[in-house]
Amino acid sequence: MATRFADYPFPLKLLIVGRSLVASGSLLTPNVFARVFRMEAAGTPAIPMGRMFGIRNALLAFGLSRLGGFTSPRTFLKLNVLTDAVDAAVLVAAGRRGELSKTTSTLGTVVALSAVVMGAASLAALPAHEA
Repeated sequence: MATRFADYPFPLKLLIVGRSLVASGSLLTPNVFARVFRMEAAGTPAIPMGRMFGIRNALLAFGLSRLGGFTSPRTFLKLNVLTDAVDAAVLVAAGRRGELSKTTSTLGTVVALSAVVMGAASLAALPAHEA
């Protein structure tokens, strides 16, 4: 596994950058982040939950950026894909139950599924000896 970010496969770089943007947005500007996703922030737990989401994404991005340090990089990437797939399923279910607006559910699901695609592409781009 490449140890320098510059040597990582392009999909993996995109996944790391995407996670970092989501993390920084939800940690540093949680009200803006909530507005972008059309979430009701006032009087709801959206801001603290968003910050927890940001911390999780920051840790996942950090792990991805140090992928060469894992005994099994593929396993860590698979866990990232699984996390994003579960996020997508939860967002769809919350939209169907009316816990989130259709817009918020759709935007969140699109982001989660794009991370699934980038994670799967990252797995496919890893050299065969990383299996």
